[in-house]
Parts: sequence; C-alpha cells; structure tokens
Amino acid sequence: MPLTHPTLQANSYRLGRLLALAFAQQAAEVGRRLDSSILEGEGDLPGLEHWVEQLAGILKPTVTQLFHQGIVESRRRLAGLQGSGGMSSSAPIQGIVVRPRHTFGESRVDWRKQRKQLGTSFDLFDPRVLRAVDRATLSFCEETNDTATTDLKEAIRKLRQLLRAGLEKGKAIAQLAREVKRIFADPARAYRIAVSETSRAVHAGALYNAKESSLKLKKEWLASLASCPLCLDLNGVQKELDEPFLVDGTGPYARIMHPPRHPHCACSWTEVIL
Repeated sequence: MPLTHPTLQANSYRLGRLLALAFAQQAAEVGRRLDSSILEGEGDLPGLEHWVEQLAGILKPTVTQLFHQGIVESRRRLAGLQGSGGMSSSAPIQGIVVRPRHTFGESRVDWRKQRKQLGTSFDLFDPRVLRAVDRATLSFCEETNDTATTDLKEAIRKLRQLLRAGLEKGKAIAQLAREVKRIFADPARAYRIAVSETSRAVHAGALYNAKESSLKLKKEWLASLASCPLCLDLNGVQKELDEPFLVDGTGPYARIMHPPRHPHCACSWTEVIL
C-alpha cells in the first residue's frame, strides 16, 4: 500500500502527534532532572529506561492499526492472484510477481484452503498478531530511546569541552536546556520518525501475513521513483521471507527485513509466487 494512501497518511499524522506529545513530556522530565553537576561531571544522566514501556503503551493502538493494514494489503494481493483465473504470466497482478511455472485453478479450492493461502485472519485480537505488534513496538521504542540517550550524552560531552575552554556556566546550562528540547521535543523529529515507523509497521504486517500463507513465496524489494542510490541497488532483489534484504550496522534495525531502509524511505516490497 503506498504511503500516499489517505488512511496511511491519517495514521502517520496520528502517530506523529502522539510522538510529539510524548517527546514533549520526555523533554520536560529530562530538563527537570538535569543540573549543573551533570556538566561538571559529578551528576548522573537521568535514567530514561522507563520511557520504553511508556512510549510503547502510548503508540501500540496506532501501530496495531498500521500492522493490520499491512496484513489486509497482503491478503488483497494474494487474493488478486487467486482471482486471476489461474493465469500464467510473468506480468504483475495487483503487485504480485507471478512465475510461469506455478498456476492456480478457480475451482476446487475450498474455503479453508483459500483462507490459508491468503495468510492470517483479520482478527485484531489474534494473540499471535498482538505478540508481533508488541515486539515491533518495543523494538521501535528501545531504538528511539537509545538514540535520544546517545545524542544527549554527546551534547553533554561537547558542553563540558566548552566549559573547560572558558564558556560561562550559566550559558552552558542554557545551551543544555536548548539541546534537550532539540533532541527530545523537535517536531521535525516526531514527524520524521512517524513517517518511517508508519512504513515499517505496514510492511511488517504484510510480511507477517506472507509468512502465515501456505503459498510458496519470496519477497522482492521495490524501489520508489525517488529512491536514493542505496535503495536503487536493492530494487528487484529477491530474498526468502525469513532472510534480510541486507544487514547494515548493529541494533534492532540492522537486519533490514523490509522497507524502510532509512528515514523518509518510500520503498516497498511485494510477494513473489514461486
């Protein structure tokens, strides 16, 4: 499903608003707990670990909807193949690449078999779906929290250097307050993260559904028209469903199983029928 779809845009906007509100609360808490002893190297950095679960609780309902949209879109694509009358063609059918050696007939496919071929159910309360959403949401919140903590440590390190070089303590504290707002409460940060996480949740839901299908599938990277050179190199690359398109760096997003590859990535992927 393109990220220009109105429903996805609405959910992305909602996610951005939730993130902006949560980040503002986070910035206020961090600001209250920072003092001059931090800059002098005598105080401890405020613990932010509790924000992982807080963020997850705030974001989970919207992430669940996005994940479900991915499931629905994958089911639609797989249903499009079944509704093609067993056409044998290498041309895409509703986003699916069909291999000539594999066909399906219209008849003699009972409802249970058809449901299994389409993947998982539409039930938002399916425990397996909820567990998958929980894992995805926690990974996102941990990564977001780790990044903010790293940025804050780097800002403090630079300000300590400026203090040693002669910067007045009052100016250093004021600058630290500005850095906290920039790191945690910048609206552009919330929007950037929301766009990326909307894409990630939808594509993760589609991949989950593809794995639940009884069809023999691979996945193929589809670069957008405005893709960067890194993503263009992935265009048309096919992988097994459980295999990453690439491994880049460390952390929860190092194994890139589906788009996005980077912030504001507009790429997608599709199922390939073997």
